Amino acid sequence: MKRSEVNAAYQRARQFFEANGWAILPHFKWDITDFGLGHFSQHGLVLINLAEEKEYCEKLMYAEASQTTPAHYHQQKKEDIICRTGQLIIQLWPAGTQPQAGGDLEVKVNGQWRNLAGGSRLLLQAVFRQPRYRPLSGH
Repeated sequence: MKRSEVNAAYQRARQFFEANGWAILPHFKWDITDFGLGHFSQHGLVLINLAEEKEYCEKLMYAEASQTTPAHYHQQKKEDIICRTGQLIIQLWPAGTQPQAGGDLEVKVNGQWRNLAGGSRLLLQAVFRQPRYRPLSGH
């Protein structure tokens, strides 16, 4: 990726996060990638690594409407995928299968287990709730 693309993606993501009330601390690590495909506008993602452990990671992700993320999997990591604004479509396959293979899988969505056919697309729709603030008494 060109440095100008990286900088522009960083600025758009930062503005988006700030506009949505997410404080981005200086020590968080940013990753901006086109997955080596050379077309960030089609296959790009901006990630902020909040936690990176052997079996768990937590990231804020920013993708624009025209972008897709290539299929990938983690053999040992668990992922919580939370759509905070807009919608996200995820295509899922059972562990150990190729993306074209069938098979069934069980996925927990909003606390409920769902059975899906391999290759199914799952739509995650953001549910935004305005935080409520109340003053602390005596302060």
